[in-house]
Amino acid sequence: MIWLLETKERCVYGFASEAEGMARAAGSEVAAGLWQFFDAEGGALLPSFTTPQRYSLAPAPAGAARLQDILHELRAVVIDGKRLTATALRERLPPVVPG
Repeated sequence: MIWLLETKERCVYGFASEAEGMARAAGSEVAAGLWQFFDAEGGALLPSFTTPQRYSLAPAPAGAARLQDILHELRAVVIDGKRLTATALRERLPPVVPG
């Protein structure tokens, strides 16, 4: 599972695989800051570009905001094509343990 946050509309989309999620987010849109990525557990992922349209994802440095940290900012959640609430997303993510 991978989570994509569309930053303008503040909508999170859930995809079964990283490849599916990356196919949804064009490289030009990612470079423009329109998408943020999170792994299955809510950890931030950062894009690294190999060409203007091709990118890969790697874990963000420690201390980066997790998806759980921004749930209150979301306007919508779409998982498997169904519109859900932030509460439904919260139930799918592990709780953040203070470190």
